[in-house]
Amino acid sequence: MMNNSFYDYSITAIGERLDDDKIKSALEALGLSEILVEKLLNFDAYVDSLPNAPIENFTQRCDDWIRCWGNGGGDLSTETVLREACKVDKSNNPRVLARALYESIVDYTKTSFDAASMVSTIINECLNEE
Repeated sequence: MMNNSFYDYSITAIGERLDDDKIKSALEALGLSEILVEKLLNFDAYVDSLPNAPIENFTQRCDDWIRCWGNGGGDLSTETVLREACKVDKSNNPRVLARALYESIVDYTKTSFDAASMVSTIINECLNEE
């Protein structure tokens, strides 16, 4: 029989405009300690904030970024599926491409939070190249 003292807890929750201190206080009241509150990207809200029109050579810029990331030490399986998504989606539309990139890696090579973070980095850096 396992003793409950052998376990730590990891809590994941979704909410909007919450106060970090109130979250910590509520968890402390339950007897938890060493509380870390992380804010993770809401991918749907992020995509909705992107330009919704084609940008010349945008898909190619993202493909180039992904190739460089892979050459710099990124994992091959993620690079491969991301680059394949770029080959399939030639829309040059940041919203469309962001969703295609995300869908290519979520629950395959990355968790949903990691996929959202990676795709937002790719898209943001390529948007800033304009």
